[in-house]
Formats: sequence, C-alpha cells, structure tokens
Amino acid sequence: MEVSLKRRNKTFDLIRVIAIFAIICGHMYTFANFNDVLATDTSVQFYLSHFLKAIGLVENNIFFLITGVYSVSSDYKKALNKVVSLYIKIYVVSVLCFVFFTIVWHIPINIDFLCITFAPFSMNGYWFLSVFITVLLLSPFVNAAWNIIERKYALAVYGIFFILIVLIPSILGEEKVINGGEYSVAFGVLLFITGKIIGEYGEKFKSLKFTGWGYMLLLVVAFLYNTVVKVQFGEIKLIDRMMDGSNKLIPFLLSVLIISFAMKQTTIFKSAHINRGVSLIAKSSLMIYIVHCNKYFIRFVFPAIRTLWEKTEIPYIIYVLGVSLLILFLLTALNIMVEWIEARLKKG
Repeated sequence: MEVSLKRRNKTFDLIRVIAIFAIICGHMYTFANFNDVLATDTSVQFYLSHFLKAIGLVENNIFFLITGVYSVSSDYKKALNKVVSLYIKIYVVSVLCFVFFTIVWHIPINIDFLCITFAPFSMNGYWFLSVFITVLLLSPFVNAAWNIIERKYALAVYGIFFILIVLIPSILGEEKVINGGEYSVAFGVLLFITGKIIGEYGEKFKSLKFTGWGYMLLLVVAFLYNTVVKVQFGEIKLIDRMMDGSNKLIPFLLSVLIISFAMKQTTIFKSAHINRGVSLIAKSSLMIYIVHCNKYFIRFVFPAIRTLWEKTEIPYIIYVLGVSLLILFLLTALNIMVEWIEARLKKG
C-alpha cells in the first residue's frame, strides 16, 4: 500500500506496539485461563487487570484504522502482492509450527491440526487476519470510489453504514442485528474508511485538543464500569452492549480518539534509538500476531505458561505482563531474523 503521509508517524508505531502487546495480554487471560483467577480476585491486581483490558478494547481496531490512514493506492496488483506476501508468511509459520510441535513436543497428528496447518484459515483459524486480508483486497476499490464520489455524499453513506454497523448493534444488542458479528468484513471496511477520514482531515484534528483527553475520559469510564459499577450494582445492559465487542460504540470511539490524537503528536520519544526500537516492534506486529495466534501455540504454549505460573508465587498480573513482554520481544527478534533471511535470498 502506498503511504499517504509525508513521513512516518512514530506515534502510530507506538500505538501499534501497545495494541499488539494488549492482544497478547488478552490472550494470556483467555487461553492461559487467567480469567478464572481474575473472577475470584479482590486485590489490586483485579483493578490493574481491568485497566489493561480497558486499554485492550481498541486493540484490533487500531490496525484497520492505521491501514486506512496510510492507504491511497487504487492499484489492485499492489494490494494483491501484499496479500500474497502475508499469506505466504502465515502458511510458512503454520507449517513450521506443525513440524516443531510434532517433533519436539510430540503432539499427535490429527485431522484438525492438519487442516489448520495446510489450510490456515479453516476452522476459524486467524479469524482477525481473514477479515484484514479481505479488507486489503477491497482497499483499491474503496480508494477509487473515495476519490470519485463527491465528499459530502461519501460522508453521508459512511454515516448510514456507521448507524447500521456500529450504533444499532450497540443499542439493540448483537443478537438482534444481522451484520456478520464482531469482525465482519463490513465492520473492517468501516474502520478502513474511518482511517481514511482521519488521514484526510488530519490537519484539522491537529487543532482539536479534546482527542487525547476524550480518550482518557472514555477509558476511565470503561474501567470504572467494569471494576466498580458492575461489582457494586450489577450489569447495566445498555452499557454492556456498548462495550461487548470491538465493533461496539465505546471501543469504536476509543479507537477513533486515539488515532486522531496520534495525528497531532507525530513523535513521542526524543531518542532516535527508542523510536527505532518501537518501529522495529511495530513492523513486526503482524508476525507477532501470526505466531502467537497459531492454533498449536494457543492449545499448548498458553496452557504450559499457566502451568509454570502455578509453580511460582509471582502475582499473576506481573506474570501476565512479563510473559507477554517476553513473547513480544522474542517474536520481534524472530521477525527481524526472517526479514534478514528474505533480504539475503532476494539478493542471491
């Protein structure tokens, strides 16, 4: 995809790093069953965990929005090449994980794992990436239409889709609205177009001071609802519906506010070395997602991580954060190594 901004936005890199880190932490709670520990906890770790979960409300949306901000090309071949490259990476990771876990971990071969390995998107494998890839394939057509249609009509159509895909499900509940679920292609395209709007009107966003404060305020509201209101007074169905899924109103608004804020602040760290390190992790984010969401990783590594924790006396929030950081750094190093090998092979 072509870059629509004059220079790389380092704040976007930092947001991508935070997003992929939040995804790993969220999967630690889900697949390593730390949600079970959280459910019976009343210590300060309960509040820290829910603050982490509040940050994670925007995790997947971020990648669609940033892609929309940067995407300007209507060249289908470029989009197709990007998708093919991404799919090859997914396929290679799937096969290598199959070989590693079969030989080293002695995992028995069955039809489920064979399907997951040689058809990575079967059996709901990589559900997020399947939508992301579809949006990438559609992006040239969306970009072309965006450039042709008069802006006021394009924004009017966008508003209608926002009402249908985000607002109505947030009010009525997902079960009463057929829109493809939390990560439908329709919602992915909506996020992509939202990113284009943020990118196009970025200069105006730079004059808006409420984006950063609005994000923090909404983040605190989400945190207090989960930690105080629900505990003391029980669920409020409308608020629950507005937070229950990345495609609901509160996560959507959080995503838009944080990306809009990033348009104002193109860099955060003054150190060139820190910025370079953040950029390396950000560029590795898809590889990090691909590896740690591999079905072998989910079914065997996460439970092993939980088993190791049970043999320690480390507070679970420290353990979750520490192991998630370790996964982040190790898979970043793996991606750097893979890119180095690819560069050498191309030269050869």
